[in-house]
Amino acid sequence: MHHRSNGLSNDSALEAGYNLGRHYLTV
Repeated sequence: MHHRSNGLSNDSALEAGYNLGRHYLTV
């Protein structure tokens, strides 16, 4: 799991989760 190409996917998932968490915190 040291593939740098997967970093983009991980970043996307993290960003989505972060936005989701913020959405729930705001509501």
